[in-house]
Amino acid sequence: MDVATFARLYEMQAPRIAWLFGAGASAAAGLPTAWQVTWDWKRRIYASEKNVRLSALDLADTVVQARIQRHFDQQTGCPARDSEDEYSFYFEKAYPRPEDRRAYLGDRTATGKPAFGHLALAALMSLGKVGVVWTTNFDRVIEDAATQVLGTTAGLTVATMDSPRIATEALRDQRFPLLVKLHGDFQSDRLKNITKELQDQDATLREALRRASANFGLAVVGYSGRDASVMEAIRQGLDGPGGYANGLYWFVRSADTPSPAVESLIEGARAKGISAHLIRYESFDDLFGRLLTPYVLPAHLDEVLKKAQPQPRLSPFAVPARSAGGFPVLRLNALLLESYPTTARRIGVSGIGGTREVKDAIVAAGVDAIAHRRHDGIVAFGADAALRTAFASFSPTDWDQAPLDPLAGPPTDVGLLYDAIVRAIARRSPFLIPQSRVLAVDPSQQDEGALAELRAAAGGLAGTIPKTTLGWFEAVELRLEARFNALWLIFQPTVWADREADTAERYVRGDFIRERLAGRHNRVSYPFVAAWAEILSAGVAECSAFGLAAGTGFDATFKIDATTAYARRGA
Repeated sequence: MDVATFARLYEMQAPRIAWLFGAGASAAAGLPTAWQVTWDWKRRIYASEKNVRLSALDLADTVVQARIQRHFDQQTGCPARDSEDEYSFYFEKAYPRPEDRRAYLGDRTATGKPAFGHLALAALMSLGKVGVVWTTNFDRVIEDAATQVLGTTAGLTVATMDSPRIATEALRDQRFPLLVKLHGDFQSDRLKNITKELQDQDATLREALRRASANFGLAVVGYSGRDASVMEAIRQGLDGPGGYANGLYWFVRSADTPSPAVESLIEGARAKGISAHLIRYESFDDLFGRLLTPYVLPAHLDEVLKKAQPQPRLSPFAVPARSAGGFPVLRLNALLLESYPTTARRIGVSGIGGTREVKDAIVAAGVDAIAHRRHDGIVAFGADAALRTAFASFSPTDWDQAPLDPLAGPPTDVGLLYDAIVRAIARRSPFLIPQSRVLAVDPSQQDEGALAELRAAAGGLAGTIPKTTLGWFEAVELRLEARFNALWLIFQPTVWADREADTAERYVRGDFIRERLAGRHNRVSYPFVAAWAEILSAGVAECSAFGLAAGTGFDATFKIDATTAYARRGA
């Protein structure tokens, strides 16, 4: 089932479908996800144990992440990376005292503000289209949204760990809308946020969730299914009288893979004749915006929602008439993609996880291909023979083609094109790919004629950093952006260097790169932009990731405009 189908179904069945929200539903409010806070706890523990300043550990740097993870991998008793036990283990290790955990969550949730999706949810509550909401979150964005939309929280019944019987009584008396906070909020005296506490989850709230299945369907958003106590209560609802008579709907982000526990739950529900579905969605805001579309809102509600409405990803654009002020004013480091792939090979498989596992399968098979995991299967470029070899063990059920939409489609489509365009440019040019989305000059080909303009601007294209064994290379970082209903290649000239072997070389490496880039501003930067624009476009010649013969597979071919984008003076 897709989101549009669910929206039509919900219009007919609301409010007989209850909702369960996890941390992913609060991410839209600017609050950290479970993944983010888990890494923050790892960083804090590492900093204290290694006597390193916290500000020196940038989690956006994959090298820093790897260093922190190695520290814990070498210790006995630490859970594996990305395992279900990480959250509770590192939270308790970082803050053993419950009051300190409460204070930490208080700090992290204090800044969250209702997003458009939360306000749309509150609007549906005001229209009587949402009756019951369960949440495992600690924040108060739903209550804050109700205040903004309704002007008060008086009409919203809230049950927490401190008042579990309120949930039972409200369900019995149909006192809706009802918000049930299964883990309490961050001010609750009975806050629960680590495994041994979750295992002793309040029996009254669990029982209320189980019993509600007899009267409601359940739609789950932003929840991974990691909490055994909550999942058990949901499973028990399958066995009760009339369990989920109005369906069980589990929403999964387009780029994510549902956990085995969730897939097992859906399969178990279907085996009992329950209408159960995994539904791919883009965002919390988009989902609840769609659910709100059939209804006419009072003027004051409509005004509140309009102010919070997210800006569209693409906007109509008309090129302004040239003014007398002169042209150009600024030369930008952006090149228009005149053409790019709009279809790829699609392979329907089972038993494989996300994109990381897909790429691992290609490496293990020793074949030449590019692939990502999407909600409808694997999307890939490469020779068909290579792709069949890579995924034969996963018993492909479908073998066809899929449309790609990097302008407004799922993030997977853009990710696939990233891998493809970097490879396509490197294939026709004297470049290495030292890191995803980075091209560096191949030292063995630095005298190539195509690099003459860049060589003149830089005064040298590759070498060894003095007093080290580290090589350095002129390089460019690439980014794809959708603007004005078109796809653009954004390029940033830079310097790449080998990773340091020891701490001493790390500082030498950093100083060398900073010094080499220090003077590249204004007029000095112009020759670099011009040189890279010429290299990347290659005179508007097409470049392909594989150079496949027709009929042997799906290649990724690009045509890059040689003229950079400009900003010009307004009239």
